[in-house]
Amino acid sequence: MKNLAIIPMLILGVSCSDSLFSKKQAESFYAVKEVEVSKPDSPDIQDNGGGALVEVTENFIQKEEAKLDILWIVDNSGSMSDEQADLAENFDIFIQDFITKKVDFKMAITTTDPGIDLKGLMVPGSDTKLTSQVAQSNQGQFISDFKSLIKVGIKGSGNEQGLQAVESFKNRYPNHFRSSAYLAIVYVSDEQDSSSGTTDAHLAYLKSLKGNAGLVKAYSIVDKNLSNTNSNIKLGFDRYAKMSIGTGGIVSDIEGDFAGSLSDMADSLINLLDSFALASAPAAGTLKVYVNDVLSSAYTYDAATHSIKFNANSIPANSAKIKVVYKK
Repeated sequence: MKNLAIIPMLILGVSCSDSLFSKKQAESFYAVKEVEVSKPDSPDIQDNGGGALVEVTENFIQKEEAKLDILWIVDNSGSMSDEQADLAENFDIFIQDFITKKVDFKMAITTTDPGIDLKGLMVPGSDTKLTSQVAQSNQGQFISDFKSLIKVGIKGSGNEQGLQAVESFKNRYPNHFRSSAYLAIVYVSDEQDSSSGTTDAHLAYLKSLKGNAGLVKAYSIVDKNLSNTNSNIKLGFDRYAKMSIGTGGIVSDIEGDFAGSLSDMADSLINLLDSFALASAPAAGTLKVYVNDVLSSAYTYDAATHSIKFNANSIPANSAKIKVVYKK
């Protein structure tokens, strides 16, 4: 007999604007109810690495609620003046689709500074001025406020701890992230991360912020060429990159095209808002999707983000039950 473990999940919802989508498309948002993990009856079921596969069932309900929280973690050390200016200058490219499609978002900004009084400290006003409500009522003021607030200064510590900043922020503001929203963490730094703890531990912490780990995405705009001259190991790039790759996010080069990086990041998040993000990556050939208990093939699977997106003419109706079964 199979041993079953039912893991309660938070209610999650996402949506997009009905101004650019049909009503049926606007209903393409969902809530995660639970994830069921069962051990296989036979140890002969193996993955390619020789480990036994387990079956996972994720249940969703189509919803019409769009929510996205974004935490910007910006390096405030002495070398970041130009990069902060570039981020501010190109921000309108990133945010335009969110405003047009009326995504319910809110942002906050903190820094990589590990000082005892500064670590995880929110840039004042970033939580109240950088919301979708403000953007819809006065877009010009919203963009102007972001351009001002994102310039966090260059007098911070040179001992940048971007990974630790997430936990420090959460400790300071335990109720800031909405349980019903996607969470995007954006790291912006031109130096290596020097947070204590392993990258595995930091990645596990990120994933623990949501009942469904698929709803946490990390994006890194970092120096891809940064390396330790003694060991030639790309410490900064690798530590931030692991957060992004491990959550299905994107790694961009801070020395590259800022406009292109922000555009790619925005496209990634917009696409996720009408997708079903899975907690884990399915083993090849094991993915099955049901709509109201009827097996469906009218979807595409994005391996990079571990997400399912229904075809435009096959989007489930509001309140439809979607069940995803796979092995990992």
